[in-house]
Amino acid sequence: MEEILPRLWLSDSLDGWAASRSGSHYVINVADMEMNRLADINIPMVKMWRADDEVMVPRITLEIVVHAIHCACTMQPLPVLVHCQAGIERSPLAVTAYVAMMRGVTMAEAFAIVAAKRPQVSNCLDWVK
Repeated sequence: MEEILPRLWLSDSLDGWAASRSGSHYVINVADMEMNRLADINIPMVKMWRADDEVMVPRITLEIVVHAIHCACTMQPLPVLVHCQAGIERSPLAVTAYVAMMRGVTMAEAFAIVAAKRPQVSNCLDWVK
């Protein structure tokens, strides 16, 4: 579990479940299938397949997740934890989009910030077209 920005954490489902149970964080789950029934918000970021067999996440889904992160970070007294199943693809993509919005940087620059804090993340920037 890594702090990407002040009060914004990124992790996998194990830490997500633990934070949900303990009440230590406001939890946003973006896993595509695995619902965290204790999470504060579940927004499935479902990977979709394009005709060329490449993965994509609909931009509107990403915008909804970024809005949820922003609302949670500005309105909740608890730190915010964003997680997916492994904490490698979906949640880093969501947090990257949020960092880009908040810092006014490109997605590539935001990804570099996220990857510096959580090196195991996959670069999924090409999922968003």
